[in-house]
Amino acid sequence: MKKNWLRIGMVIGLVILFGILLVTVMSFKRDRENIDMNLDDSEQDTIVFQNNSSMTEQEIRELVEEKRITLKNFFENAQYYTPSEVSLDHTQEDDAYYIVIDETFLNTLQQLLTETLYQSYFAQFQPVNKRGDINISENLYIGSKDIFENINLDSAIAMLDVSEELLILASATDDTIIGYENIRYCNDEGVCVRDENYSLNLKLENGEWKISNFTDRVFSLEESY
Repeated sequence: MKKNWLRIGMVIGLVILFGILLVTVMSFKRDRENIDMNLDDSEQDTIVFQNNSSMTEQEIRELVEEKRITLKNFFENAQYYTPSEVSLDHTQEDDAYYIVIDETFLNTLQQLLTETLYQSYFAQFQPVNKRGDINISENLYIGSKDIFENINLDSAIAMLDVSEELLILASATDDTIIGYENIRYCNDEGVCVRDENYSLNLKLENGEWKISNFTDRVFSLEESY
């Protein structure tokens, strides 16, 4: 009889011990989930906008957003050509890898970007040997499709896989603005499968504000600032 009571006591003790262990594990898991849920917002909270310019924060925010939207609309509505329809040196097989733009495209882009950034794109295009049966008087240039696909997906003006956009200002002077665009893609349940930050910087060049960086992905705002 004494042995039976001893066994019963051991079983009860094990059940109690297991219960305590289970509660501890669940509590730790819940706390961990709460911490993870707050990581994205806390990173943004570490950026304190340092305004050393003669403009107000609201004016700076409106300026940056205006430049970003203008550039985004430009890429979204620009006219493109397929190589095989305009070039003597390219076939339909090239249409899958290359795209053709005209001088109007380049001239407009030059007005939106700083000269250094503009030249980095211009250097990736080559003149097209135009076909004689097309009614296009402008010079044409051919470049990789990847240039535009990367801009559409991985930049501060991304148009693909985007449901939320947020401008984060870091610093400003009278000739430079440093900021970031937070790009998110969240489903109807509020689960975000994309949460990325891209540089969105402006410089005053020849009396006009132009975008100097909009494609660099930033993995830590605190470290990049």
